[in-house]
Amino acid sequence: MVENRVVTPDDAGSSPVLHPKKNQLIGGVMTFLKEITDIINKYSMETESNTPDFVLAGYLDNCLEIFNLAVEARDKFYGEDHTCLLKTTTRR
Repeated sequence: MVENRVVTPDDAGSSPVLHPKKNQLIGGVMTFLKEITDIINKYSMETESNTPDFVLAGYLDNCLEIFNLAVEARDKFYGEDHTCLLKTTTRR
Protein backbone atom coordinates (compact mmCIF):
# COMPACT_ATOMS: atom_id res chain seq x y z
CA MET A 1 0.00 0.00 0.00
CA VAL A 2 1.23 3.51 -0.76
CA GLU A 3 2.19 5.50 2.30
CA ASN A 4 0.37 8.82 2.45
CA ARG A 5 2.64 11.53 3.83
CA VAL A 6 4.04 14.95 3.10
CA VAL A 7 7.28 15.10 1.13
CA THR A 8 9.92 17.39 2.59
CA PRO A 9 13.27 18.66 1.25
CA ASP A 10 14.95 16.05 3.46
CA ASP A 11 13.26 13.33 1.39
CA ALA A 12 15.40 14.37 -1.55
CA GLY A 13 18.55 14.02 0.54
CA SER A 14 20.03 11.16 2.49
CA SER A 15 17.29 10.79 5.11
CA PRO A 16 14.76 7.93 4.94
CA VAL A 17 12.51 8.30 1.91
CA LEU A 18 9.17 7.03 0.58
CA HIS A 19 10.05 3.62 -0.82
CA PRO A 20 12.77 1.60 0.91
CA LYS A 21 13.61 -0.55 -2.14
CA LYS A 22 13.93 2.28 -4.66
CA ASN A 23 15.48 4.74 -2.29
CA GLN A 24 18.10 2.73 -0.46
CA LEU A 25 21.73 3.63 -0.83
CA ILE A 26 23.62 0.97 -2.75
CA GLY A 27 27.37 1.41 -2.63
CA GLY A 28 27.02 5.15 -2.07
CA VAL A 29 24.84 5.67 -5.16
CA MET A 30 22.23 8.44 -4.89
CA THR A 31 18.71 7.44 -4.00
CA PHE A 32 15.99 7.15 -6.63
CA LEU A 33 14.09 10.13 -5.23
CA LYS A 34 17.25 12.26 -5.07
CA GLU A 35 18.11 11.43 -8.68
CA ILE A 36 14.60 12.32 -9.90
CA THR A 37 14.77 15.56 -7.90
CA ASP A 38 18.12 16.41 -9.48
CA ILE A 39 16.85 15.70 -13.01
CA ILE A 40 13.76 17.87 -12.46
CA ASN A 41 16.01 20.65 -11.22
CA LYS A 42 18.60 20.18 -13.99
CA TYR A 43 15.98 20.73 -16.69
CA SER A 44 14.02 23.33 -14.66
CA MET A 45 10.86 21.26 -14.95
CA GLU A 46 9.52 22.82 -11.75
CA THR A 47 9.52 26.35 -13.19
CA GLU A 48 6.20 26.29 -15.04
CA SER A 49 4.19 25.04 -12.07
CA ASN A 50 6.27 26.94 -9.47
CA THR A 51 6.40 23.73 -7.44
CA PRO A 52 9.55 22.68 -5.59
CA ASP A 53 11.49 19.96 -7.38
CA PHE A 54 11.36 17.62 -4.38
CA VAL A 55 7.54 17.84 -4.33
CA LEU A 56 7.37 16.92 -8.03
CA ALA A 57 9.82 14.05 -7.44
CA GLY A 58 7.60 12.71 -4.65
CA TYR A 59 4.57 13.04 -6.89
CA LEU A 60 6.25 11.07 -9.69
CA ASP A 61 7.39 8.42 -7.22
CA ASN A 62 3.81 8.07 -5.97
CA CYS A 63 2.50 7.88 -9.56
CA LEU A 64 4.76 4.88 -10.19
CA GLU A 65 3.53 3.21 -7.00
CA ILE A 66 -0.13 3.74 -7.93
CA PHE A 67 0.49 2.51 -11.49
CA ASN A 68 2.01 -0.69 -10.10
CA LEU A 69 -1.07 -1.19 -7.91
CA ALA A 70 -3.31 -0.66 -10.95
CA VAL A 71 -1.36 -3.26 -12.95
CA GLU A 72 -1.67 -5.74 -10.08
CA ALA A 73 -5.42 -5.09 -9.84
CA ARG A 74 -5.83 -5.52 -13.60
CA ASP A 75 -3.90 -8.78 -13.58
CA LYS A 76 -5.93 -10.06 -10.63
CA PHE A 77 -9.15 -9.13 -12.43
CA TYR A 78 -8.14 -11.00 -15.58
CA GLY A 79 -6.50 -13.82 -13.65
CA GLU A 80 -3.18 -13.20 -15.37
CA ASP A 81 0.20 -13.96 -13.91
CA HIS A 82 3.03 -12.00 -15.46
CA THR A 83 5.69 -13.10 -12.98
CA CYS A 84 7.33 -15.14 -15.75
CA LEU A 85 8.20 -11.85 -17.46
CA LEU A 86 10.23 -10.79 -14.44
CA LYS A 87 12.48 -13.85 -14.45
CA THR A 88 15.94 -13.33 -15.82
CA THR A 89 17.17 -15.57 -18.60
CA THR A 90 20.68 -16.69 -19.26
CA ARG A 91 22.03 -16.15 -22.74
CA ARG A 92 24.11 -18.93 -24.19
